[in-house]
Amino acid sequence: MKTFRLWVFAALGVLLSLPLSAGTFPRDYHPILGWVNVQGQSWLALRAWQASGPHVLAVNPLTAQTQVLPLKAPPSQTWSEVLATARQKNLLSGLYFRLRSQALREASPWDNAGIRQWPSRRRGAWLSFDLCPSSRPLDRWVFRDLLAMQPKNTALPVFLEVSGRWMATHAQDLAWLYRREAQKQLDITWVSHGEFHPYNPRVPWRQTFDLTPGLNFEQEVLGPEKRLLAGGQLPSVWYRFPGLISDSAHVHQLLAWGLIPLASGAWLNKGDPLREHDIVLVHGNGNEERGLELLMAWTRHHQAALKNGQWSWLGRNDFR
Repeated sequence: MKTFRLWVFAALGVLLSLPLSAGTFPRDYHPILGWVNVQGQSWLALRAWQASGPHVLAVNPLTAQTQVLPLKAPPSQTWSEVLATARQKNLLSGLYFRLRSQALREASPWDNAGIRQWPSRRRGAWLSFDLCPSSRPLDRWVFRDLLAMQPKNTALPVFLEVSGRWMATHAQDLAWLYRREAQKQLDITWVSHGEFHPYNPRVPWRQTFDLTPGLNFEQEVLGPEKRLLAGGQLPSVWYRFPGLISDSAHVHQLLAWGLIPLASGAWLNKGDPLREHDIVLVHGNGNEERGLELLMAWTRHHQAALKNGQWSWLGRNDFR
């Protein structure tokens, strides 16, 4: 049975790579760890690859924002060495390392490990849309309705958790999101949500999603990142575990690759109340309409506060 699962994942990997044009996919894409200099400031490189020359994906330790840099991979360092340098340069108080420390404290639960809430100077919450594999189209209507309630000339900030299978089978919906971002209607933080995102409802929770026996976890995590880069988008430092199911070993491996698990303070479809500074979870893949209806009912009820700025959908710059 294990051999069969491995064969299935390998076959899916071939099929999921077909929609991308030859030459657009990053080559030799792999995790690294080391400091690089960006205009006199120390950034932490997390990925390296080849695409018309060497590139790295690095994170600003102060803001937790990522950037693609046309640089060779730095000398490899351990996390102990990285943290020693960060301590020496007074970077541990930066947002990235504070998020990482909080995620380490929340690494044990099987359900919803990671960042669920975070303080902000503004009243509001963070919106996140899971795009798990689905045969149904993107719920474009919810983005349009939310945009209609945004303050004028203001982009709607959202986390979009993309699975590789969804990206491979929803090219038009993905292009629609890319256009909304290019037109500054959406301010998207792109989050890896698993390459295959397997789910088997007939087995225990601890044997499905990213805990599926035989699943290549590195391929799960890195696959959507490579697809985003091939599409000209910027992967973030976040990863959302499918189903919010994980274990301590997977969380620690994720942190070792420089990523932060994005959990949820309010999964609306499950009846969680929406509180200030929550990470709000809904699905935009056509599979969870009740959650979207609850979101829009809440939004319409608070429309006046959203219009005058008393409440906001928070963005990447709102983390304190």
